Amino acid sequence: MTGELLWNYNQGVLCIDAPRAQGATGFLGAAGPIKLGQVTIESANEYGSVLVISLDGKPLAESKRILVQAATEDKPFGFATEPVGKHHRITDLGGYPLNVRRIAATITVRTRATQAIILDGNGYTTDRRADATSANGGLKLVLPDDAIYTLLQ
Repeated sequence: MTGELLWNYNQGVLCIDAPRAQGATGFLGAAGPIKLGQVTIESANEYGSVLVISLDGKPLAESKRILVQAATEDKPFGFATEPVGKHHRITDLGGYPLNVRRIAATITVRTRATQAIILDGNGYTTDRRADATSANGGLKLVLPDDAIYTLLQ
């Protein structure tokens, strides 16, 4: 009703475009660049999710602390299928560990943030920095291919 959520059934992409949270999930690779209010997402992953969230309660354009979350497809080790007509039948559920596709995405966030700190799997800061440059009144960020969380500040 507010226009902040958009589900494109044909592309298989769901977008959120709210003042403090913007992102997309689904078949991002085929969707091409996804332009939202303050965020543009470009992904080479066939399937994935990218969500950009203000951590200080301010709109993304004014926020000085922003969390970027990214995820891709995962499957248990040994998971297998076989073709059955136009579909596939699961022949082996596999098990641990989970195999996760590496993230292959770039985002541009129009924000005051100037650096991108890679967080560990528990959300704690690390010494690593993401590849970020100034662009279009904000920050262009190549998402780390092996990290779920990145902090912009």
